[in-house]
Amino acid sequence: HNFCRSCITERWDREGRNSCPECREEFTDSTLRGSRALARLSEKARALSPNRTQKRSKLHCEAHQEELKLFCDTDKKLICVVCAAGREHKSHSVMLVDEAVEIYKVK
Repeated sequence: HNFCRSCITERWDREGRNSCPECREEFTDSTLRGSRALARLSEKARALSPNRTQKRSKLHCEAHQEELKLFCDTDKKLICVVCAAGREHKSHSVMLVDEAVEIYKVK
């Protein structure tokens, strides 16, 4: 399961034990491994909305110059609507970026 490092360590400190918030499995090793795919997704999501007071900085598709509004879960990357309709991603699992952020934040 995937969690934000600060959230999981805060929870462990608060509860006084190392356990997974999702499945409740306890473990003695407190070593955490980073998820590169999740890190890239969160960096791109932050770039899309640096903070609520600033105007959003939009990322655009290099091939189509369209805004990257979708996340291809199969390839673990942001894509535009034109890419999603094309052959490369036609049979892939695609979702809105905001949905992907929520899903990967909880995993």
